[in-house]
Amino acid sequence: GALGDAFRLPSFRSLLLVNFFLYLGIDFVFQFNPVYFVQKWEFTSSQVGWLMSYTSFAMVATQWLLIKPIGKRWQPRAITAISAVSLGVLLMLLIVPEHWRWLCLLLPLIGVAMALGTTNMSALLSNTAPGDSQGRMLGVAHSVRVLGSALLCFAGGILAGLAPQYPILVGAVASIIAATLLVAGRRKAKTAERQE
Repeated sequence: GALGDAFRLPSFRSLLLVNFFLYLGIDFVFQFNPVYFVQKWEFTSSQVGWLMSYTSFAMVATQWLLIKPIGKRWQPRAITAISAVSLGVLLMLLIVPEHWRWLCLLLPLIGVAMALGTTNMSALLSNTAPGDSQGRMLGVAHSVRVLGSALLCFAGGILAGLAPQYPILVGAVASIIAATLLVAGRRKAKTAERQE
């Protein structure tokens, strides 16, 4: 089946892991940032909505203005890795400020990192999947993301119960793991090419 095909192809299998961790980090942003904001600063639901809209607006603006110029200069793998590291660092910085106004700077930057990461991750998966089974392979990648979301709902709720910043930290770590896997995969591929 499609799942077996996806896992039999080493290059695609490693990207599935990257995909899993990257979207885990992103899902933590949307699911648990609002929880953190309410518990840290006692925001109302409308205030949280405005703050999250900064992230969404930055994502849309990035799609319109930055994706093509950046894509012309760098490969999807490099852009995805840098975006994932940036997302991880920004999420760690998110829990540092004592004053909420810092969020007006951090949240749009998080939106930019997420837009660049997700768009280039999709391009990377699409470029790596064999042409005759591309649709099925991308379907498997989507299923992996759904699995991550399911785990998030279970584990994230427990973590948020312990401390509101824990889910954000886990999202940061997941993003950095995604970047590390991408870099390691690239180095492994280069080593294999030299040996051939």
